[in-house]
Amino acid sequence: THQAPYLSLAQKRNNLDLESDIGVFEIHEAFAGQILSNLTAMDSQKFADEHFDGKRVGKVDMDKEIVLFCAGGLRSALGAKSLKDMGFSGANVTIPHKVKALDIAHQSSKRAQDIGAANTLTFTEAGSIYADNTDGYGFINNIKSKYTDWIPGRGSSLVLGAGGASRAVVAALLEQGSSDVIVLNRTIERAQELRDKYDKRVRVEKWSSLNEIVATCNNIINTTSLGMNDETAININPEAISEKALISDLVYTPLETNLLKIAKNRKIRFVDGLGMLIHQGVPGFEAWFGKTPLITEDLRELLLQ
Repeated sequence: THQAPYLSLAQKRNNLDLESDIGVFEIHEAFAGQILSNLTAMDSQKFADEHFDGKRVGKVDMDKEIVLFCAGGLRSALGAKSLKDMGFSGANVTIPHKVKALDIAHQSSKRAQDIGAANTLTFTEAGSIYADNTDGYGFINNIKSKYTDWIPGRGSSLVLGAGGASRAVVAALLEQGSSDVIVLNRTIERAQELRDKYDKRVRVEKWSSLNEIVATCNNIINTTSLGMNDETAININPEAISEKALISDLVYTPLETNLLKIAKNRKIRFVDGLGMLIHQGVPGFEAWFGKTPLITEDLRELLLQ
């Protein structure tokens, strides 16, 4: 079995009987075991009332073993005799499959094309696959939901990392009006690729300049895996961070990273990675079910269980 963090399969609107039809899925490792835990936990009358006009989505017996395992490549999992033929309307995809998912899709959004990766796939009625990237959407709306006065384009933004998540964050910041985005990456060549893509709207600096640069930035965003434990803590001087800054860490395991501990101790505004994970799922849910999900504390607590 293989369970990647928080992936989901979207049940087709009209409708699989989850209790009888879900037994063993032979699907690609890109899709996760969340289908068991989350569909089951979300099968409450409250959730049904909020999202499906009181109609129950289905029921999964927690005592029934559901096995997820790799059955060939990602292309075959999304191709003939695949998920869409089983009645699913879409899927979330995580690393390292996001680039491949975009390549497989028949159509894609502009933001997915710009970022070069897709995390949200929708299976259309015509039988094609539409790819989108909602990471930037999740990043922006996670912050705005907590701090309604936050203006992305106000001041400079420091983005740590230059991978796929960084590309999504940079694209979202620029789309929201940011005029000064600074990218730091331990391998400077990868950061320079972002600069080349966005011309003068993105600056690249050396990682060794971190503490000097962080003092001038309104927004500090960590898109790397650094800070998940003491051994990989980001070497940042807490006193160098402006008390007016906002800190966002995309890591959600653990929920409180070293960077967020600094923010708490300094009483600086911050958001964690779980909020972004929740918000990035909204556009996919809308496409799959025709409903806009409510982002509530109950949903957050559910994912923390």
